[in-house]
Amino acid sequence: MMKNYFFALLFSISLSLTAQINYSGNGNTGFGGPVGQSSLSIDDDGTTITFTLTKGGGDFNDALVLYLDTGAAGRNVIDSEVNDNNDPLRVAISNGDSSGTASDVTFASGFETFYAIGISSDFIGLFSIPATGPVGNNGLGFEKTLVGFPAFNTTDPIITFTLDWSDIGLTNTDSFDFVGLYLSGTAFNSDEAYGDGIAPGATGGTNVAFSNFLTYSQSLGLESTSFEDVKIMSKNKTISIFGIDDRASVALFNILGQSVFSVENIDLFDGKTFQFNELKSGIYLLRLNVYGETKTFKVLLD
Repeated sequence: MMKNYFFALLFSISLSLTAQINYSGNGNTGFGGPVGQSSLSIDDDGTTITFTLTKGGGDFNDALVLYLDTGAAGRNVIDSEVNDNNDPLRVAISNGDSSGTASDVTFASGFETFYAIGISSDFIGLFSIPATGPVGNNGLGFEKTLVGFPAFNTTDPIITFTLDWSDIGLTNTDSFDFVGLYLSGTAFNSDEAYGDGIAPGATGGTNVAFSNFLTYSQSLGLESTSFEDVKIMSKNKTISIFGIDDRASVALFNILGQSVFSVENIDLFDGKTFQFNELKSGIYLLRLNVYGETKTFKVLLD
């Protein structure tokens, strides 16, 4: 049938993308669902990144930590070596308390956090996490106030804050990965998160391990004008790339912005085919990067 020979390039022309990317919480409700049942949209104007969280059920009585991977060397796990107890947001980011106990937050392979955004009704701030060594009180670097006291009411349906690309050492041609964990200011973890891997049921002081991460890039929402000769063909759970015979990076995202496949700096010859039998049928976003030039195509796996 014709749909088996669908050309994603034509599809990407007919369906325009927007700069705003929307993400969903993991659906869990251990703390009443304010984060697990929430949605998060991220948008940027080339300079400023805007985060808009639409709260789910329950009041936002605790703290959401967004761990960011910007490509800088960072930590793949937040363990007992990180234990900054100077204030509740630092406790939440450290996932440890003044008693010296801590649970580990382990990230998926390929994810290293260097920045964290701490979000509570009292304050929203950007912090940096030293990549190595012990981190004690005030050891987390305070980078910027995003929203001062009070940041919002716990019952507010929408929470908004902004930061600049430069605040996290990037430009709007870059991307960042993130996960989020909702927990108390005494490091009692909930099961509510952004990113997969946390089973339903409040986790308390047990370790947390994420199985994936989410990605924001302006190129996930805005098409560039390069790659005029590139054609993408999707057929029977395969994606074939034509028009590139060079070193390239390839990434595939679902429509929630979740990374489902990535490979860096491979020899991408004309007609290179990737097999995705394990993925569900549906629409995906294929991002190609060749020598810093990036384009995103919308593809259909059937």
